[in-house]
Amino acid sequence: LLVLSSLGAQIFNLSAIVSTQTNSSLLTPFGAPISFNDTDEIFYLSSGIIMTDTPLSYNIQEQIRSVEGDNDINVLDAISHKGKMIILTINTSSLNHGLYCFDKDDLNSYLGKILFDFVENIDNQPYMYCDGKYIYFTNSKNSVNEAVGDNVIASFLFNEILLELSYVSFFEADILFEKTTNVVIKQETNSIYTFTDGNLYRYEIGTNIREWLGFFNTVNGVIFKLNNDIYYSNGNIATKWQF
Repeated sequence: LLVLSSLGAQIFNLSAIVSTQTNSSLLTPFGAPISFNDTDEIFYLSSGIIMTDTPLSYNIQEQIRSVEGDNDINVLDAISHKGKMIILTINTSSLNHGLYCFDKDDLNSYLGKILFDFVENIDNQPYMYCDGKYIYFTNSKNSVNEAVGDNVIASFLFNEILLELSYVSFFEADILFEKTTNVVIKQETNSIYTFTDGNLYRYEIGTNIREWLGFFNTVNGVIFKLNNDIYYSNGNIATKWQF
């Protein structure tokens, strides 16, 4: 490519220009990506709007409010799983939570509501996680329909055809488990990793084992899982982490 300017003639080799998205780092210009995404397309969630790098933006919150005829519904979280975008919401009036499903490849395509038996009329702040096989929730219900604490985590299988969640099991993490959205789950180590105030912890699924993995001098960083790789970011660049 020949460019003429006040600096004179400049020649650029276009074949030398390569993507900045490498195996070890990613550009994340819109902030923190969603915590779990089983594809290689990056999604961001902010104030009920999902964005991509292309760039595209979709007001998911307004779509759900329109479908339900209720402006009190707020989007809390989103994960991309099995070709679907799964949205966790709260109704700020009734304090009831809901799950909604969109086509990941067309976020203007609303697919329906996912039936899930949340604790009703109370905001116990359930958090949603995913490891690529199961979807996990904190603060769901036990076998006798009672609400449970922050450290009790239940797993479910998602049927992307029927838009249904099937209960699998639950376990109690260590009592010091700090509920946060800054979580990744790794099937290979059967572990949940949390990153809060610079501290990285591992919690073994199915036991109450808790392991401190180190302190990293930052309070602004986030960890997320993209296409089965784990990344850390505290700005516009995300770096792959190996656990």
